[in-house]
Amino acid sequence: MLKKPWQDRTTHVSMTPDVFLGRLASLVPRPGKNTLIYYGVLAGNARDREKIVPKPPRKTTRREDSSFAVLMRRSFGIDILSCRVCKGRVELVAVILDRKEVRRLLTHLRIWSDPLPVHPARGPPDEPETFDFP
Repeated sequence: MLKKPWQDRTTHVSMTPDVFLGRLASLVPRPGKNTLIYYGVLAGNARDREKIVPKPPRKTTRREDSSFAVLMRRSFGIDILSCRVCKGRVELVAVILDRKEVRRLLTHLRIWSDPLPVHPARGPPDEPETFDFP
């Protein structure tokens, strides 16, 4: 039933449930779409907007430290830059990329230096999984 009759004196509109849901769904805005629109002085490009609406605070250009040590401390509570023995700060002395030198250093520090064994890849499952639900 319509609130007011149309010009052609139609007072009722009948439709199937599918058509009704389609028309109802077309009224729902897309996700992230702005549904609030400002007019007049509050509009985004209004001439006198800066006299009424305060300017947002300036964003700083300083970047947050995202080094590996900071991420480990923030995520797991582990401070990897503190010495386990004397609790002092650890400094980066060198980056060693040569395999022989890395193995020699790890052996000297009595840290396990042999690589983990590589397991062969497994084949596909024997029977395909089905997603039939009762």
